[in-house]
Amino acid sequence: MNSFWTIFLQNYKSKVKSKSYFAITIIVSMLIIGLMNFDKIYNLFAGNEDDQVVVVVTEKEELYSTIHQVFKNVDSKIQVKRSTDKQKAESGVKNGDYTYAIVVEELNNKQLKATYITETDVNQQDVSKVQTILSQIQSSNFAQQLNLSQDELKVLTTPVEIHTKTVSDKVKDGEHTEGVGILINVFIMLNYLMILMYAAQLATDVATEKSSRVMELVVSSISPTKHLYAKLFSTLLAGITQIIIWGLVATVGYKTAINDSKNDILNSIDLNSVAPTLVFYGILFFTLGFLLYGSLSCLFGSIITRIEESSQAVMPLMFMLLAALYIAIYGMSNPSSMVVTITSYVPFFTPIVMLVRIGFLNIPVWEIALALAILIATICMMIGLTSRVYRGGVLIYGKGAFSNIKKAIKLGQK
Repeated sequence: MNSFWTIFLQNYKSKVKSKSYFAITIIVSMLIIGLMNFDKIYNLFAGNEDDQVVVVVTEKEELYSTIHQVFKNVDSKIQVKRSTDKQKAESGVKNGDYTYAIVVEELNNKQLKATYITETDVNQQDVSKVQTILSQIQSSNFAQQLNLSQDELKVLTTPVEIHTKTVSDKVKDGEHTEGVGILINVFIMLNYLMILMYAAQLATDVATEKSSRVMELVVSSISPTKHLYAKLFSTLLAGITQIIIWGLVATVGYKTAINDSKNDILNSIDLNSVAPTLVFYGILFFTLGFLLYGSLSCLFGSIITRIEESSQAVMPLMFMLLAALYIAIYGMSNPSSMVVTITSYVPFFTPIVMLVRIGFLNIPVWEIALALAILIATICMMIGLTSRVYRGGVLIYGKGAFSNIKKAIKLGQK
């Protein structure tokens, strides 16, 4: 047992102290902080809105006054100026004197017609803002023609309230669907990338030790099975450590940024509404998914001779992970579909696909338990198979990786 913990701690320390581990942890942490403060970063590079100057081209003083007043009500930071010469306004935009220009015409029926003029790219937010302002003025003009009061106009322009209700007991309350959807997206992408990265690392590590003949020295002091378990579980712990760090960064960043944030995505996430079981299942399925794919990666790593063959050996696992990701993405919009339901019980898809069903549906506990039972049983079988192959595979050197499996099993039984 002492030899197991020696290999375990040595491999864990080498993982967490490596430059790549440190770099990935820092980069992802910075990305998390950046996404949570995206609105502030955008404003920093986009410039201060106080510098925006808009010129309104119209011959009617009364129309300009109305536009100016509504502009200030909508966004008081923007400076609004008037011009009666369209050519001068265009020149001002081209020279950088104005952010953009609006040429407004009032037709005989009080309908407004406008042209938005900018130097380079059209800012759709600015266009929407101008459209909203002019629509308000046009509605007010029509109301005056029809002798409608402002209260009557408000009633006419108030959109119909539509509340959603699902009668199925399987679908969760849609009140926090957007926030849950974002978190589920994070979980499935995290599971996919982490399992993909660490499974490939395991295959490469085993192949590296084997090709350098270090493995022959290692198995002389510790049994191949203990060596397998030590590498597998120490790498798993390194991955969980990374997830915990990112989780802490995300939680602290969320608490810090949510108070004064204008980020719509961030504001849609309410941590108080997120069930702790969702986070628990996210970590649980990552752990089980890693054990499944990681054990097979060790198997493939033990039967190849050259490091260059490791990526090719684990390619089938990568395809299965990619298929699970695509099914989960499809399931985000249709979690009750038959494809998502069936594949959530397939062990190689369960760690990613089942998270979608748990997040969006009120599925019975027995369904989750059944999926977990199938997944755990498969993991036990795969680890058992890997142990048998690993004992002999690490000592086999020859071409034909998959043809070496039978030889490895026979050698491991001796």
